[in-house]
Amino acid sequence: VTLYSAELQQIWETDRQSVVVGSRFQHGSVDSQATLTRVAGGSPPDESIAENLERENAYVYYTLRIAEPLRFIVGVSYDHVSYPGNSDFAPLSSGSDSQNLLSPKAGLFYNPWEGGQFRASYTRSLGGLFFDNSVRLEPTQVGGFNQAFRSLIPESVEGLVPGTRFDTIAVGFDQSFQTGTYLGAESEWLASHGDRTLGILTNDGLPPFPGIASSTREELRFREHNLSLYAAQLLGQYFSASLRYRLGTDTLRTLLPEIPPLTPGLDLQQHNNRSVLHRLSMAANFNHPTGLFAQWESSIYQQSNQGYAVDRPGDTFWMHNMLMGYRFPHRHAEIRVSLLNAAHTAHRLNPLNPQAELPQARTLATSLRLNF
Repeated sequence: VTLYSAELQQIWETDRQSVVVGSRFQHGSVDSQATLTRVAGGSPPDESIAENLERENAYVYYTLRIAEPLRFIVGVSYDHVSYPGNSDFAPLSSGSDSQNLLSPKAGLFYNPWEGGQFRASYTRSLGGLFFDNSVRLEPTQVGGFNQAFRSLIPESVEGLVPGTRFDTIAVGFDQSFQTGTYLGAESEWLASHGDRTLGILTNDGLPPFPGIASSTREELRFREHNLSLYAAQLLGQYFSASLRYRLGTDTLRTLLPEIPPLTPGLDLQQHNNRSVLHRLSMAANFNHPTGLFAQWESSIYQQSNQGYAVDRPGDTFWMHNMLMGYRFPHRHAEIRVSLLNAAHTAHRLNPLNPQAELPQARTLATSLRLNF
């Protein structure tokens, strides 16, 4: 895929209000090749398709500070996305699909008392094909919550789902105290709706060896509800400790409405899966004015899965990470050395719960970050 992107944005701002207006145009080419082979019977011919990806987008966001503790954000965006009908799931198919969506946005920040902040948001947005929705000047957050997703459905589970609609509702509260104590909670309801074209092979004779390239439509419905709680405490000038808990419940339903219900094996291709993941993390931190820093983090994961045609067991395990490093003056550079999965713990998490990939073995990682 090759993508070209151009965006123009204008911001007007006063002490009590601001307006952000912009428009984005993207054009790209998608080239795909596929080869299918099998031992018995003939194989479909090799395929090669070349299609275009285009996105036109316009948006406006308005922020109003009604009083010192209260701030509202409202906005709307319009997206038109045209993308290849099926460039990923062989047999491939030429032609293109398109989606249009008018998306409302709303958010607020409210500071009811000293050190306290309540935040909330509702957003609707339209995904793209690859990374096109990640190349943007348009605000990625509303009310302190993310609204820009490449995909809510984990790609390691279902691959790419182009032209997906995302709906998000989120609330959160943060409180800080003069004692150096920080507390917070937030909850998100995320929904994703998408349809796509899948390549299939149909029978071409007797015995029934599928050999005729065709396609069918797949519907995907994804839901996530997560709850996060955290507490942190400063311990003197150099040390701090934190505790964080996260509960994530994710459900994915897939349907193949164009395939007859009595087709053998259809129950293995249509899913209504659910996964619940608990994570409790404890961390101790050290930060020194000279630039030296270090951290120890221990997390316990507990996951259970339901609804799978073939039983998928959950897992419970500990993960221990440690790191140390040095920050140069004015943070112009940072050197970090990390020991990940220090206890060499193997695990088998279901990727239906979105999360950062965890190492399967003891891993030494080094990094150098430069800030210009």
